[in-house]
Amino acid sequence: MLSTESQLIQQLHDFIPKVIEKFAQRKNRRVAFLFKWALSFSYYYYYYYYYHYYYHHHYYYYRYYYYYYYYYRYYYYYYHYYYYYYYYYYHYC
Repeated sequence: MLSTESQLIQQLHDFIPKVIEKFAQRKNRRVAFLFKWALSFSYYYYYYYYYHYYYHHHYYYYRYYYYYYYYYRYYYYYYHYYYYYYYYYYHYC
């Protein structure tokens, strides 16, 4: 399961900058800024809990790790939805 989770995080790393770039190209800088802020905020807490509890508190590591995995999965689909929503909006409306 770890490999699947790592792949998901990598997908998020690859996917979100493309979303930010799309918004920036369309001069929607406020949305791009919010995406960047939310992403950096989430990554900070994810990696803090991931490394800290992995090396020092294994029980909490597993608990927080899976919690943030689902949190990231939510974020991935959340951004994915917004990307296609705006793509649809700009191209078909």
